[in-house]
Amino acid sequence: MSNDFLPAPQPRPTLQTARCLLRPFFPEDAGDVFRLVNDREIAANTRSIDFPYSIENAQLWLATHEETWQQGRAAVFAICWEHTGELIGAIGLEICTENHWAEIGYWVAREHWGKGVASEAVQRVIRFGFEDLGLNRIVGHHMTRNPASGRVMD
Repeated sequence: MSNDFLPAPQPRPTLQTARCLLRPFFPEDAGDVFRLVNDREIAANTRSIDFPYSIENAQLWLATHEETWQQGRAAVFAICWEHTGELIGAIGLEICTENHWAEIGYWVAREHWGKGVASEAVQRVIRFGFEDLGLNRIVGHHMTRNPASGRVMD
């Protein structure tokens, strides 16, 4: 499959915000992803996370990242506190290569809600999408029961 955004192959980047690193996920993150995402509130506020969420779900999801990046179909990042490296969420772009646009999606572990992490990550990933990937449009959606996510997208 051709890749309109990246000269192939190119390593997955790491991005920085004021307080966080947005880095590639690695297979060894599966345990943390499982622990954080196996939360009814996370699943209820996302389009594609099931509850209960298993360690196998985490492993399968992580296994897709390199291929979808190399194909130019997705850019997925682990959201980590810069000072500790602790994994606290995920953010990504699902890319439509034919039309040069993407949909942004993210989740943050419940214990980190209300700290501005999602807003910081969204702003940085949007900049990455436009400046580095050359996207024309980035869209996002939120559940009506999750107005805080809507405020992140404002």
